[in-house]
Amino acid sequence: MTILEKNGIINKFLSLFGIKPLSMLYTNGSVILGMVYNFLPFMVLPIYTVLIKIDKSYIEAAYDLGANKLVTFIKVVFPLSLPG
Repeated sequence: MTILEKNGIINKFLSLFGIKPLSMLYTNGSVILGMVYNFLPFMVLPIYTVLIKIDKSYIEAAYDLGANKLVTFIKVVFPLSLPG
């Protein structure tokens, strides 16, 4: 509520640019924003633990075979992180 109310952080930031206060509380967008804010740690922590456990030799092998960073991420890191 501190972020989205009439005197909230977002409206104070928008007022710096001359935009009048918006009514953002109790809207579909505020519900989605709250759910993302609430559930983001439950997404980030499992992905982080999976990425930490990936063996570095797979990434080195991809570089040795001529893959750049983007191809290494798409072909090696991303498929290995899907269980997280």
